[in-house]
Amino acid sequence: MGCDIHAFIEQQSNGSSRWRMIPDDIFDCRHYGLFGWLADVRNYSVVPPISQPRGLPLNASRGIRREFESWGIDAHSESWPSADELLEFDYDAEFEDRRGEWWQPADPGSGEMTTYRDFLGSGYFDDLETLRGLRQLRPTRVVFWFDN
Repeated sequence: MGCDIHAFIEQQSNGSSRWRMIPDDIFDCRHYGLFGWLADVRNYSVVPPISQPRGLPLNASRGIRREFESWGIDAHSESWPSADELLEFDYDAEFEDRRGEWWQPADPGSGEMTTYRDFLGSGYFDDLETLRGLRQLRPTRVVFWFDN
């Protein structure tokens, strides 16, 4: 059985603390490397995650809450990095990709050194450009969770 991400973009409403969901696809793929980096989910490469899951934002939009609740007990590892966090990350930094056979990580020191840029791939950076454009308008974040 596979694991999928459910990711949505939210922007802060003008001059308030309220957020609204933006109808735009983001991270719409099954990429376990990305899942490991975003939230330590299916982290077969032992990639250092950008953060541990933070939970659903307390001020998530109604649309996000409705989507999340529709997944019931199958939803897990919900989190929400800001566009700034994702855009300011050092993607040229290196780490040891320890993906081994199937789902077993290789021993420390026996993996391959790679950059986050190479590891995450070009599709991720296409999504990042979408966030860059939106962030120029107002605060933006990505809210996501996984199912399996």
